[in-house]
Amino acid sequence: MIDVVGAFKVDRMQDRDAAVALAKRALAHLRAVGSEQAFKDFDDKNGSFVDGERYVYVWDINGPMLASSASRHLLGHNMMDQVDTDGKKYAVEIFEIARTKGNGWCDYRLRNPSKNNQIEPKSAYIESDGKVVVGCGIYRPEAAQAAPASRRQEASGYSRDRRSVRSPMRDGKAIAR
Repeated sequence: MIDVVGAFKVDRMQDRDAAVALAKRALAHLRAVGSEQAFKDFDDKNGSFVDGERYVYVWDINGPMLASSASRHLLGHNMMDQVDTDGKKYAVEIFEIARTKGNGWCDYRLRNPSKNNQIEPKSAYIESDGKVVVGCGIYRPEAAQAAPASRRQEASGYSRDRRSVRSPMRDGKAIAR
């Protein structure tokens, strides 16, 4: 059932379609012009591989980030260690999808820099050619609104129980080098 749900996402279909198209176009571009030129193109914040909140990133199948206009500070960093704000090892899941299926979706929660670093659900579509993982994600704030009240409190960083308040330092470590 999880595979079916993960393979067929119905919310925000227009955004999902755009993310899929951008990732597929990026992989085709990589094949057409080679890695050196493609990575320069993917790293360009004003280039054709950035569309609003959507952007392309490329990871080597063994872990290192190779290109990203939004996360240049992570270039060369082993992405295998990345976790989301809840501690989910989303990168491990992305690599598993890349190795076993070649493409698909992964859901996780990250801070959205265009929304004052508010924690939001995110879905990433990935394509792999066996050497690299090309991805493009979309934030899904409506999914946070549909979450139970306890989950919404977590997302906001506030909780009735002071022991469970999320630490910005801990959250920052999840995406630090």
